[in-house]
Amino acid sequence: TAPVGIVRIRTATTNDYWVADHLRGFCRYAKLSAAAPFTLDPATCLTGGPTAVGKPHWDSDNNFLYIPDLSSASRGVWRYTYTPATRRFGTPRLMGTNGGGLGAQRPHTVALGPDGSLYAGTLRNANIYRITTPEAAAQTVTIVGSTNDALSPVDMAFVGANLWIAQSASISRVNAIRNCTST
Repeated sequence: TAPVGIVRIRTATTNDYWVADHLRGFCRYAKLSAAAPFTLDPATCLTGGPTAVGKPHWDSDNNFLYIPDLSSASRGVWRYTYTPATRRFGTPRLMGTNGGGLGAQRPHTVALGPDGSLYAGTLRNANIYRITTPEAAAQTVTIVGSTNDALSPVDMAFVGANLWIAQSASISRVNAIRNCTST
Protein backbone atom coordinates (compact mmCIF):
# COMPACT_ATOMS: atom_id res chain seq x y z
CA THR A 1 0.00 0.00 0.00
CA ALA A 2 0.93 3.67 -0.22
CA PRO A 3 -0.99 5.54 2.51
CA VAL A 4 -1.27 9.32 2.18
CA GLY A 5 -3.70 10.13 4.99
CA ILE A 6 -5.96 8.76 7.72
CA VAL A 7 -9.19 9.86 9.38
CA ARG A 8 -10.90 8.59 12.50
CA ILE A 9 -14.66 8.33 12.29
CA ARG A 10 -16.13 8.16 15.74
CA THR A 11 -19.87 8.16 16.29
CA ALA A 12 -22.14 6.82 19.02
CA THR A 13 -21.85 3.36 17.47
CA THR A 14 -18.53 3.35 15.57
CA ASN A 15 -14.86 4.04 16.12
CA ASP A 16 -13.23 3.36 12.77
CA TYR A 17 -10.02 4.37 11.10
CA TRP A 18 -10.12 4.95 7.36
CA VAL A 19 -6.96 5.17 5.26
CA ALA A 20 -6.44 7.12 2.05
CA ASP A 21 -4.15 4.86 0.07
CA HIS A 22 -2.68 5.91 -3.26
CA LEU A 23 -2.89 2.36 -4.61
CA ARG A 24 -6.18 1.06 -3.14
CA GLY A 25 -8.26 4.20 -2.61
CA PHE A 26 -10.05 5.12 0.61
CA CYS A 27 -10.71 2.02 2.75
CA ARG A 28 -11.59 1.13 6.33
CA TYR A 29 -8.70 -0.21 8.39
CA ALA A 30 -10.09 -3.35 9.96
CA LYS A 31 -9.35 -6.68 11.56
CA LEU A 32 -10.80 -9.15 9.03
CA SER A 33 -10.55 -12.13 11.38
CA ALA A 34 -9.61 -12.74 15.01
CA ALA A 35 -6.21 -14.15 14.01
CA ALA A 36 -5.42 -11.60 11.30
CA PRO A 37 -3.62 -8.29 11.82
CA PHE A 38 -5.35 -5.02 10.99
CA THR A 39 -5.40 -4.33 7.26
CA LEU A 40 -7.27 -2.35 4.62
CA ASP A 41 -10.65 -4.00 4.07
CA PRO A 42 -11.13 -4.19 0.26
CA ALA A 43 -14.90 -4.59 0.69
CA THR A 44 -15.07 -1.05 2.11
CA CYS A 45 -12.92 0.79 -0.47
CA LEU A 46 -14.80 3.69 -2.06
CA THR A 47 -15.61 3.68 -5.77
CA GLY A 48 -16.97 6.19 -8.25
CA GLY A 49 -14.89 9.19 -7.20
CA PRO A 50 -11.19 9.88 -7.34
CA THR A 51 -8.90 7.33 -8.93
CA ALA A 52 -5.92 8.49 -6.85
CA VAL A 53 -6.83 9.85 -3.43
CA GLY A 54 -5.14 12.73 -1.65
CA LYS A 55 -5.18 13.64 2.04
CA PRO A 56 -8.82 13.51 3.17
CA HIS A 57 -10.76 15.60 5.67
CA TRP A 58 -13.59 14.30 7.88
CA ASP A 59 -16.40 16.72 8.81
CA SER A 60 -17.95 15.08 11.87
CA ASP A 61 -20.64 17.77 12.22
CA ASN A 62 -22.22 16.86 8.86
CA ASN A 63 -20.96 13.28 8.36
CA PHE A 64 -19.13 14.34 5.20
CA LEU A 65 -15.81 13.14 3.92
CA TYR A 66 -13.85 15.31 1.50
CA ILE A 67 -11.28 13.60 -0.71
CA PRO A 68 -9.05 15.41 -3.18
CA ASP A 69 -8.46 13.62 -6.49
CA LEU A 70 -4.76 13.88 -7.23
CA SER A 71 -4.77 11.64 -10.31
CA SER A 72 -3.38 12.92 -13.61
CA ALA A 73 -7.01 13.03 -14.85
CA SER A 74 -8.23 14.77 -11.67
CA ARG A 75 -11.66 16.36 -11.62
CA GLY A 76 -11.27 18.16 -8.29
CA VAL A 77 -12.43 17.47 -4.71
CA TRP A 78 -15.16 14.92 -3.93
CA ARG A 79 -17.66 14.83 -1.07
CA TYR A 80 -19.06 11.60 0.35
CA THR A 81 -21.88 11.30 2.89
CA TYR A 82 -21.32 8.78 5.69
CA THR A 83 -24.13 6.67 7.17
CA PRO A 84 -23.14 5.59 10.70
CA ALA A 85 -25.75 2.78 10.86
CA THR A 86 -24.19 0.97 7.89
CA ARG A 87 -20.62 2.30 8.36
CA ARG A 88 -20.60 3.09 4.64
CA PHE A 89 -20.29 6.09 2.37
CA GLY A 90 -22.82 7.10 -0.28
CA THR A 91 -22.39 8.23 -3.87
CA PRO A 92 -19.62 10.81 -4.36
CA ARG A 93 -20.38 14.39 -5.38
CA LEU A 94 -17.86 16.62 -7.17
CA MET A 95 -17.38 19.98 -5.41
CA GLY A 96 -17.93 23.10 -7.53
CA THR A 97 -19.32 23.29 -11.07
CA ASN A 98 -17.15 20.93 -13.12
CA GLY A 99 -14.78 20.72 -10.17
CA GLY A 100 -14.47 24.51 -9.98
CA GLY A 101 -11.33 24.41 -12.09
CA LEU A 102 -9.49 22.44 -9.42
CA GLY A 103 -9.13 19.26 -11.48
CA ALA A 104 -6.37 20.57 -13.72
CA GLN A 105 -4.47 21.66 -10.58
CA ARG A 106 -4.55 18.15 -9.02
CA PRO A 107 -5.73 18.89 -5.45
CA HIS A 108 -4.00 16.73 -2.87
CA THR A 109 -4.76 18.17 0.57
CA VAL A 110 -7.87 19.75 2.10
CA ALA A 111 -8.81 21.35 5.43
CA LEU A 112 -12.21 22.51 6.68
CA GLY A 113 -12.09 26.01 8.14
CA PRO A 114 -14.08 27.33 11.09
CA ASP A 115 -15.90 29.57 8.58
CA GLY A 116 -17.41 26.41 7.04
CA SER A 117 -15.37 26.67 3.82
CA LEU A 118 -13.11 23.91 2.57
CA TYR A 119 -9.56 24.91 1.66
CA ALA A 120 -7.51 22.96 -0.89
CA GLY A 121 -3.86 22.81 -1.83
CA THR A 122 -2.77 21.38 -5.17
CA LEU A 123 0.23 19.67 -6.77
CA ARG A 124 0.47 21.99 -9.78
CA ASN A 125 0.87 25.35 -8.08
CA ALA A 126 1.35 27.15 -4.78
CA ASN A 127 -2.23 28.46 -4.61
CA ILE A 128 -4.66 27.92 -1.76
CA TYR A 129 -8.26 27.56 -2.94
CA ARG A 130 -11.44 28.24 -0.96
CA ILE A 131 -14.49 26.10 -1.70
CA THR A 132 -17.51 27.85 -0.19
CA THR A 133 -20.49 25.98 1.26
CA PRO A 134 -19.01 22.49 0.76
CA GLU A 135 -22.07 20.94 2.46
CA ALA A 136 -24.51 22.53 -0.02
CA ALA A 137 -25.59 21.63 -3.54
CA ALA A 138 -23.48 24.40 -5.15
CA GLN A 139 -20.06 25.79 -4.35
CA THR A 140 -17.80 28.59 -5.52
CA VAL A 141 -14.06 28.00 -5.89
CA THR A 142 -11.65 30.95 -5.58
CA ILE A 143 -7.93 31.42 -5.04
CA VAL A 144 -7.36 33.12 -1.68
CA GLY A 145 -3.60 32.87 -1.22
CA SER A 146 -0.43 30.96 -1.94
CA THR A 147 2.48 29.37 -0.15
CA ASN A 148 5.47 31.57 0.62
CA ASP A 149 7.94 29.21 -1.10
CA ALA A 150 6.03 29.10 -4.42
CA LEU A 151 5.73 25.30 -4.13
CA SER A 152 2.65 23.19 -3.59
CA PRO A 153 1.63 22.77 0.07
CA VAL A 154 2.44 19.41 1.65
CA ASP A 155 -0.46 19.55 4.12
CA MET A 156 -2.78 22.07 5.78
CA ALA A 157 -4.60 22.34 9.12
CA PHE A 158 -6.53 24.93 11.07
CA VAL A 159 -5.79 26.21 14.55
CA GLY A 160 -8.63 28.55 15.36
CA ALA A 161 -9.18 30.90 12.40
CA ASN A 162 -5.60 30.51 11.17
CA LEU A 163 -4.56 28.15 8.39
CA TRP A 164 -1.21 26.46 8.95
CA ILE A 165 0.52 25.25 5.80
CA ALA A 166 3.27 22.63 5.81
CA GLN A 167 5.66 23.35 2.95
CA SER A 168 8.71 21.49 1.68
CA ALA A 169 11.15 23.37 3.94
CA SER A 170 9.00 25.38 6.34
CA ILE A 171 5.62 25.91 7.96
CA SER A 172 3.68 29.10 7.39
CA ARG A 173 0.50 30.56 8.81
CA VAL A 174 -2.26 32.59 7.19
CA ASN A 175 -4.04 34.55 9.87
CA ALA A 176 -7.83 34.76 9.58
CA ILE A 177 -7.88 33.27 6.07
CA ARG A 178 -11.65 33.80 5.92
CA ASN A 179 -10.85 37.50 5.37
CA CYS A 180 -8.64 36.79 2.34
CA THR A 181 -10.07 37.58 -1.08
CA SER A 182 -9.21 36.37 -4.55
CA THR A 183 -5.63 37.04 -5.61
